[in-house]
Amino acid sequence: MSQPHPRLAEKFRRGGWLPANREVLKKWHKSKVEKTKKRQTTLLPPIQELKEMIENDGDMYMAFNRMFENPTLVKDYKQLLELMNDILTEAPFYGDLGPPFYMILAGPMNTDAGFTAFLADKLNAQFKKIFDTWAAFLVSPASAHVLNDGPGGWFSDPAIKAMEEGFDDKSFAQIFRCDPSHPQWGFTSWDDFFVRQFNDNIRCVELPEEHNVISAACESVFYNKQENVQLMDEFWIKGEPYSLQHMLNHDKDY
Repeated sequence: MSQPHPRLAEKFRRGGWLPANREVLKKWHKSKVEKTKKRQTTLLPPIQELKEMIENDGDMYMAFNRMFENPTLVKDYKQLLELMNDILTEAPFYGDLGPPFYMILAGPMNTDAGFTAFLADKLNAQFKKIFDTWAAFLVSPASAHVLNDGPGGWFSDPAIKAMEEGFDDKSFAQIFRCDPSHPQWGFTSWDDFFVRQFNDNIRCVELPEEHNVISAACESVFYNKQENVQLMDEFWIKGEPYSLQHMLNHDKDY
């Protein structure tokens, strides 16, 4: 069975893409629940549509109730919808957490009922609507609220340090095209910041001692390196063994 590369996994965590520990996740979840209780806002259209799908489709209703039969941080599907509704109007903060949607969906999805439900095309189509709505917010100026040097801001010292890692002591401004003298350092939205461009002649090379690794010409995170990858294996995406036949869709050319 293939094995993950521990150094890459730790870097992925330090970069703010995985929760530091369960206590951090529980604290964040509690604050989000309290916030949604105080706001009591109307569900946005794609979230309302998902609610109607769950409640009007017998299979979905059963699945979204069974997902929460065992204790998870999210109490039930109604609380899940409220949390998703709140996330749609926020950009991700930097910190010890990870992508907010994944943080609330991981528990219910990683159940038998959740796994079965998320194989349904109609559910995935509805989630595409939800993510398209979030994407529209993340390219808007309103999403730049996290581009600051305060706690959780992407220009805070811990965030800057994480993004400078691997660039031979160069500063953020030396690595990326930006202007620290301008508000949000010249970035117009969270998405504009997220797809920031390198300055000329700058490129991060992961695992330079590994001569058979091809590095991407962008600031993507090298998530993992696996040894002894099998032709057929268990394959449920991140954190699991990789199955070449499934990844390549049984393409005979490969």
